Amino acid sequence: MKWHFAHIRCILFLSGLLTGCSGLCAQPAWQQQIQHLSSPFLSLECPPGASLLVDAEGNIILLSEDYGSIYKYLRIARYDSAVVLGGKGSSEEAFLQATKIAAYNRQQLFVLDGVQSRLLVFNPNLKLLRSIDFLKLQQASDEITQLFPLSFSVNAFGEIFILNQFDNRIYKFNPAGSLELSFGGTDYGEGRLYAPFELHAHTDQRIYVADSMQEGIVVYDRFGLFLQRLVQPPGSWKSFRCFEQYVVYIAPGLIQLQYVPTQQVMQIPLPADSGLRDVYFTKDFIYLLLDQKVEIYQVSP
Repeated sequence: MKWHFAHIRCILFLSGLLTGCSGLCAQPAWQQQIQHLSSPFLSLECPPGASLLVDAEGNIILLSEDYGSIYKYLRIARYDSAVVLGGKGSSEEAFLQATKIAAYNRQQLFVLDGVQSRLLVFNPNLKLLRSIDFLKLQQASDEITQLFPLSFSVNAFGEIFILNQFDNRIYKFNPAGSLELSFGGTDYGEGRLYAPFELHAHTDQRIYVADSMQEGIVVYDRFGLFLQRLVQPPGSWKSFRCFEQYVVYIAPGLIQLQYVPTQQVMQIPLPADSGLRDVYFTKDFIYLLLDQKVEIYQVSP
């Protein structure tokens, strides 16, 4: 483990970022807050990254697929330094292909290594706690034919949901790593999945699964019961997140927020050359991951 030091600076960039919002959703307070944003609160230089998350303490955790590393920028240090974990390799704490990260409350960080087909669990200091080896689980279970994790998410109970690219099903594991149930697939009635590629376990205890063939998101409860289907907004998008009652669609030069109860959509346009890779919402801030920096926008009270 080593320390990486980053230069923090406040900048006036992307002014008027959200003044072009359109397609008003059903939350006037949210719209008013978003429209007050104009320039970044902070700008953090960082290595090339693929995705980010922000934990409950406000620390920024960045997954860089280019370097095979995890960077945890500490809020208590005003994001001036980061703990670095991993690097490409086959050692216990290294990754051959780290593809996604998730945080469980304030306690644990989960990292999916797609090539090694395992899920690594770290404590807040990025010390390895345990590793869930899906190949071993497959060999020990009569319910799993082949398990090749495409994506995963962890809910507030510590339950782990794995999206399996082999059979388009979702496998639910308890916090100890034991299989509890599976759902989805091509023969699951209204909740069928044909080409799923991403999922999120939201704080509302629902599981949101993006299906490219159905051009939308299929929603289940945490026990696999189908609840509803969301029609995706017009245009192409590469990933999505969930925040409060919104699904946040991410595309180059555009963020779209879909209000789940009505499926209405509002748009946040970005400069075409912004290099947007990911976005993360909290009640106080919006974090934009660009090519080699994170822009932090403060939401007005």
